[in-house]
Amino acid sequence: MKKHFTYLTLFFMVVTAFSYGQKNKYTLKAMVPEKLEVVEGISNINSSASLKSLFSAIDGTYQIQITDANYNALLSQSLYDKIVVSRKKYEDVSLVLDNKSKLFLPAYSKIEKSSFMKLKKSIYLNK
Repeated sequence: MKKHFTYLTLFFMVVTAFSYGQKNKYTLKAMVPEKLEVVEGISNINSSASLKSLFSAIDGTYQIQITDANYNALLSQSLYDKIVVSRKKYEDVSLVLDNKSKLFLPAYSKIEKSSFMKLKKSIYLNK
């Protein structure tokens, strides 16, 4: 589990290192395309694959608790970001996602223990 945590930490170090660059003040507007065409099939495959790999890195370390049996939670980039930002070192976190679901995040200290049992991605709760 420590191996996954180390890889996750390294990933965020790399992402943050490249995301705080300064914008070039001298970029000519003529160089910026006004309209970009995106091939939907290819972009959806790439974003879906990268999202799956992000969630597979934290698989078993979060749980979506659902109160409506007809409801499915959407795994999105914003949910992933919320999981990563909201988790605490020594305290379990429970966040309300919407009126039908909550997010449970066990503390890092629990996840790092060898006795940690992976959580199911989602469970249905009775109201």
